[in-house]
Amino acid sequence: EVISGELPKHLSFGQCQKVALARALVRKPEIILFDEPLSNIDVLAKNEYKELILYAKKALPQSTFVYVTHNIEDALKMSNKIMVIDKGKIIQYDQKQIVFDLPNSQTVADYMIGSREVYDGKIINGEFVCEERRFKLKRNYFRKIKSIWRRNR
Repeated sequence: EVISGELPKHLSFGQCQKVALARALVRKPEIILFDEPLSNIDVLAKNEYKELILYAKKALPQSTFVYVTHNIEDALKMSNKIMVIDKGKIIQYDQKQIVFDLPNSQTVADYMIGSREVYDGKIINGEFVCEERRFKLKRNYFRKIKSIWRRNR
């Protein structure tokens, strides 16, 4: 899409976002902040813009991309790590799969997985045991659960 020579007032919001991204990336910054960048863009432009950001992440591996969103699907697609903040406090920060699979609080679980069932139980011999059922735990998750449990005691 060629937009050179156009006046800003003649550009769509999505085109303005692309220009802003290009201007930021030219400087090869250490950190680039995206604060709800897709909130006012139509669906087709959103997908294209996401792909541009992912391409930029590959093109600038030395840069840290901070992507602020309330959309969990965007967070999972765009990130390597996820930080969940509630009332101004960081309540969990880890690899996205860990945050998704092992939320360390009900608040994180509600945000990450919404209506997924939550069980109250114990870990016995590498299994999670509760009234309703038993779950065999993967070894690396078992270590992570113990770590979360120690932090939250």
